Amino acid sequence: MKTSNYIFISFLIFLFSGITLLFVGAKYYRGTEHKGGFLTQEKPLQPFSVVVAETGANFILKNGPQNKIIQNYLKNSVPNFAPFLVRNDTLFVYSVKKEHLNESSQQKGGIFLLYRIFIVKM
Repeated sequence: MKTSNYIFISFLIFLFSGITLLFVGAKYYRGTEHKGGFLTQEKPLQPFSVVVAETGANFILKNGPQNKIIQNYLKNSVPNFAPFLVRNDTLFVYSVKKEHLNESSQQKGGIFLLYRIFIVKM
């Protein structure tokens, strides 16, 4: 066989083994995107017609029968809402603060930003 055939066959073996490993890994790894690990917390809101969002605030506005704010969070985390305030018919939504990790945490010495999506139903 020519050298080019060896290279082609080794590339195909590498490609198929990589695809197989990805399928096996996807079957056994659940990560944080698994929907079963999330809980929901709700708080009622006063009526509002204007929304003011600070830079870095993540939220989704939806129409609904009640004014409420819904937060989805991981089961093993502490739920805390981003600061929000309804004043003079205006909903103010502030950004989620950065939290420092303590030494007993799994990731040591890092800083992470909690990305939480707040669903506001009107």
